Amino acid sequence: MHKKIIDLIISLIYSLIDINNWKSPPKKKIIIYDTTGVDVLKKYFHEHDYTILKVRFENNDKINFYIIIKLLFNLEFNIIKKYKFEYIKCVSPLFIISMSDYNYAFYRLKKIFPNIKFILIQFAWRHVIIDSLPENEKNTITNIKNNLDFFIVFNDFIKQEFKKII
Repeated sequence: MHKKIIDLIISLIYSLIDINNWKSPPKKKIIIYDTTGVDVLKKYFHEHDYTILKVRFENNDKINFYIIIKLLFNLEFNIIKKYKFEYIKCVSPLFIISMSDYNYAFYRLKKIFPNIKFILIQFAWRHVIIDSLPENEKNTITNIKNNLDFFIVFNDFIKQEFKKII
């Protein structure tokens, strides 16, 4: 827990001195959600077509103060949770792509942004998929919580396992 707080403070300091973090994020066609696999994904897109939404605030990730100030003016005080929603609204992408297949918060974004295409690419082999998601986070017949437009997985067995939760 202390490391996360220290990482957040360092991110804030680095962000304060970069003038670009005081401007609205530019409109882009694609958001790469989180830094997992970002080096792989960047090879397939032109730099002017995408931006990276860093959701963990570690390794000196920069924080956009334009977004923070906008949230505060709108009296949104749950800044950590709302930051990514506001960032997505500002960038207004056509696609959001992630390789963080273990980040179930990503599975929920489609419900909030139905007009954006969400693509998840399996990043790592998992022996147990169902158990990687807490029971209260799984879809049920009456309550669909998780949704994606496309999910690229290693094989049909993995596909069937993920279908139980997404």
